[in-house]
Amino acid sequence: MKTFLLNSEQGICKGFEIKNNFISTSAISRFIIRIPGCNVISKRKVFSNNEIHLTFNYKETEFQVWEPFGDNSRLHIGSDKEINEKIILSLSNAIQKTKCYFIF
Repeated sequence: MKTFLLNSEQGICKGFEIKNNFISTSAISRFIIRIPGCNVISKRKVFSNNEIHLTFNYKETEFQVWEPFGDNSRLHIGSDKEINEKIILSLSNAIQKTKCYFIF
């Protein structure tokens, strides 16, 4: 799966995006648990108006998958906390290497 890095004005990677393509929360969850080192903490409830689809851990770091404005062509993966740029890039690489089979 292709990722698109999100950099701050200082050029520091703060997260990344993946194409939305109408991916369900359950499909995202199934994809994330296939990545070595990831475990799901919580999923958004069906028909919830919460922008955060999923919260998960990767290498003992908490990440979130959210859809800005609730209607976007890409999902953001990152955190509201400071995360080491190397961990973000490691997760991005792991996602790119993981086969993507979305079942809605």
